[in-house]
Amino acid sequence: MTKAQFYIEGMTCSACSSGIERSLGRKAYVKEVGVDLLSKKAFVVYDESQASLEDIFKQISKLGYTAQKKPLKDLLEPSFLTPNLKLLFALLGTLGVLCLSMFAPLLPLPLFLKAPFNNGLAQLILTLIVMHMGRNFYIHGFKALWARQPNMDSLVALGTSAAFCYSLVLLFRAYSHANIEGYYFESVCVILLFVMGGKRVEQSSKDKAVQAMQELMQEHNTKALKVQEGQDMEVEIDSLQKGDILRVLPGAYVPVDGVLIEGASEIDESMLSGESVPVLKKEGSQVFAGTLNTNTPFLMQATHNKAQSTLAQILDLIAKAQGSKAPIARLADQVAGVFVPIVIAIASLAFIVWVFKGALKRLWRCLSPCW
Repeated sequence: MTKAQFYIEGMTCSACSSGIERSLGRKAYVKEVGVDLLSKKAFVVYDESQASLEDIFKQISKLGYTAQKKPLKDLLEPSFLTPNLKLLFALLGTLGVLCLSMFAPLLPLPLFLKAPFNNGLAQLILTLIVMHMGRNFYIHGFKALWARQPNMDSLVALGTSAAFCYSLVLLFRAYSHANIEGYYFESVCVILLFVMGGKRVEQSSKDKAVQAMQELMQEHNTKALKVQEGQDMEVEIDSLQKGDILRVLPGAYVPVDGVLIEGASEIDESMLSGESVPVLKKEGSQVFAGTLNTNTPFLMQATHNKAQSTLAQILDLIAKAQGSKAPIARLADQVAGVFVPIVIAIASLAFIVWVFKGALKRLWRCLSPCW
């Protein structure tokens, strides 16, 4: 068995991550799989004799997501259309559609926009702009639906597509000079706008959490000053071993855990304890990797290497916490796995009943004269 770790782009909710886990878990060559929505990390334990990592990536791609060994910065997105700019265009388009529909009686619209067909055509153009801003809902939603792993994007895509298609039918009737009561383009725009706004707030919170973890990982230098035969030698931190004598200069991070053996200094241990006031360290005091020397140089003796340091253990615990799920998180994944299909089933049932009821009414009108 081989264990591989990689990153997945395109996930927006717990239904996405749980859907990927279920899809990969059904494969005979996959023994264990885990997907973390926050960090976009995933791991899979698989039989290398039956499948390769590329096969797993292809399976993930079928679900509408992008998997790669290194983190991605959404390669499919043009640099011009940032998430905030997309949200702004969606807001402007939605306001335009609302002005042409719900607020039209209150506004002094030009005469040609009061004609049903012209009004609907203007709404259609603005709606297409909003749908383009939220096109990821349709790309991911329909791909997941086709792969029988529907998620929240699938609900948004189906709901807005139904309203859009029905509005197109009404627009065609308006072109044929038939009487219509209005369009449903504003429903498409408002739904997309609110969901996009919620996703943006959620993504902002995720980015802050990931940034905090990345800052914690950067609380160390890549090199250290090792004292050997009375000379200071710059070496890689990875090469340090227990018992090495190190010199820590002011403004430098403590490279590994150890004991201060010469000098005294105030150490900023806020990354460990949260205490902003530096702590005075004297000979015999313990110092920890990732803490900051604030004022005077000192000598220390390493008691652990980099892999065994307190900072490394904290990062390891964070990685394990990301890869595992609490019972409530597993329950949420199970609920998300059945929630979307149930909503689609209820909507389909409502549509069938609506069509059947309309057919019964037409049949009743046809038979009424005969009675």
